[in-house]
Amino acid sequence: MTHFSPFQLSNMKQITVDTFGYDELPADIQKKVLERHFNINLDFEWWDSTYDWFKEIADTIGIEVDLKKSYFRGFYSQGDGSSFTASVDLLELIAGIQAERWKENWPQLELTLPSPTLPARILALIQKGFITVTIQVLPNWRDTSIKVETFIDFEYNACKNYTQVEAALNQLEEWITKVCEAMNRLFYRLLRDDSDYLSSSEAIEETIRAKDYSFTSIGRRCAPLP
Repeated sequence: MTHFSPFQLSNMKQITVDTFGYDELPADIQKKVLERHFNINLDFEWWDSTYDWFKEIADTIGIEVDLKKSYFRGFYSQGDGSSFTASVDLLELIAGIQAERWKENWPQLELTLPSPTLPARILALIQKGFITVTIQVLPNWRDTSIKVETFIDFEYNACKNYTQVEAALNQLEEWITKVCEAMNRLFYRLLRDDSDYLSSSEAIEETIRAKDYSFTSIGRRCAPLP
């Protein structure tokens, strides 16, 4: 318990206030303190670190995210969701998913991405530049979902002997979309999980202790004396 020094009002009366650290308060008062400070960890742009983390994960598989054009709304209401803007390097995407490169830094990350089923000859044609694939990920539907734009061009003379080239490229486009949608679900989940933790009793208590807040006997926070 902290005993504040007396201070004088204009009518010369003195008031003494006894204050307590959070852990000195009884359980029922602690509960009230937590309720009053439910937003203590969410009243700033807390999502910046989550955005950065998502970008780092995406980078490992050739998805270059533009965080200035990425959004979310959450988390437990109809219409909530997320979206991001990115360009995608197809060959890096294929190699990154095959090697599960995100596990090098985040082995416990829950992320499952569909494996590419691209025929070896099509992959070789892409690697040699006979087929070019340009991929853009953009926000869609009020910025709470994404759309994937895939532009494919190929040299007919280089591909004419492969009768199933267009079917294979259509399957490739579908696979790209599934991967990007899975990444958007990851983006939303990371944001939701971080928000849930920051609003948890454990996280609120950590912040109150770190800031060394003091309270009255009924749980009202006291401003420090000048």
